[in-house]
Amino acid sequence: MFFHAFTLAGVVLSVFLIVLICSKKHLQASDKVLVCWLAVVGIQLFFYYDNLSSHPLIPGFLGMPLFALPLLSAGILFLYVRSIIGKILK
Repeated sequence: MFFHAFTLAGVVLSVFLIVLICSKKHLQASDKVLVCWLAVVGIQLFFYYDNLSSHPLIPGFLGMPLFALPLLSAGILFLYVRSIIGKILK
């Protein structure tokens, strides 16, 4: 029960942070990468929440490609850190 609440809270938090970051006037490249990363994490958490429910929206083998989202998230995290450090090193 607690896992359901935490995953749903993570989805809501990622959507809130995406809206908050997109409301900035001047988006930098690192902000765009962060929004992409938060979207991937939000989709991943929503998939886990949906998979734990009694009537999932994405049944069976159709949801299997979504289990690869942590791999995509790691690459986006690398791009985000690179965009932040690139500003510091210049």
